[in-house]
Amino acid sequence: MRRLQQAFTLIELMITIGILSIVLAIAVPALSQSVNNVRLTSLINDLTTSATYARSEAVKRSRQVVICRANNARNGCDLSGGSWSSGWLIFVDSAATDTATPVYAASNLLRISDVPPVGSEIAGRSGATGRGWVRYSNVGTMARAATNSQVFSWDVSLSSAAPERARTVQIGLAGRPSICKGAACE
Repeated sequence: MRRLQQAFTLIELMITIGILSIVLAIAVPALSQSVNNVRLTSLINDLTTSATYARSEAVKRSRQVVICRANNARNGCDLSGGSWSSGWLIFVDSAATDTATPVYAASNLLRISDVPPVGSEIAGRSGATGRGWVRYSNVGTMARAATNSQVFSWDVSLSSAAPERARTVQIGLAGRPSICKGAACE
């Protein structure tokens, strides 16, 4: 009696592997781009959530709260302008006035951001170009660092994400963060 063998022939296997490799060659780059776009969206959401958190803490505590650019060691603030790509710190500020430089103390630290993904660029800009901090007043509005400060913005991008996915996170004088695209923010 003859047994029926149920298996693939070598030719069928080679054709299946060929088709699978073509499909993967097309799908993997698109999937990689999609993952990078999700990373950028997550970074933008983290920054917006941090601004909302700082604002709510300022109101809750009835104290000034600052978001500052983290130094490279992430154990203090780098108050000068430049890239925020090392992350940010949120702390209760003990400066005497709205126009004074923020006073960071580790005991007043509320939150440290996650380290942004490699290739991320977060550039802060404001009326005082490139300022490394944003201060919320005790009522949740943006405290003015100078009389000409109108808004504070972060331009957020990721080198591996699609350039059209870059966004700007902006904080107006009322203190609410908003997300916009490019020149639409101005």
